[in-house]
Amino acid sequence: GESKKAEALSSSMESPPASNVRKSLRGYQAALPCYADNPSPEYPRVAKLRGWEGAVLFEVSVLKDGRVGALKLVTSSGYRSLDNAARKALKRWKFNPATDFGLPVESQVRVPIKFSLRLP
Repeated sequence: GESKKAEALSSSMESPPASNVRKSLRGYQAALPCYADNPSPEYPRVAKLRGWEGAVLFEVSVLKDGRVGALKLVTSSGYRSLDNAARKALKRWKFNPATDFGLPVESQVRVPIKFSLRLP
């Protein structure tokens, strides 16, 4: 049968954003998604029917408690329905928050999500 999937790519996670570089990097630990617990985006029906695929990149503001604050679209997939599906899923994600010398801090991370109708 036809395989449909949307996945987050952990290999493309960025290092601490420029706004955090002023802090001592020795005590800084970047925020990381809880991939095992986070839902994959739902592949939009219209996108499946039309064969749309693509990758979307969001900058995610991660709050001190690991919840998602603001989301900023950095790179569109080229399809609004895929971008919106990624946004909807990311709003429900949880992160291990960034820490500075062991204390949770707000931060930004970039999260890529790929929509593919093919097997990996």
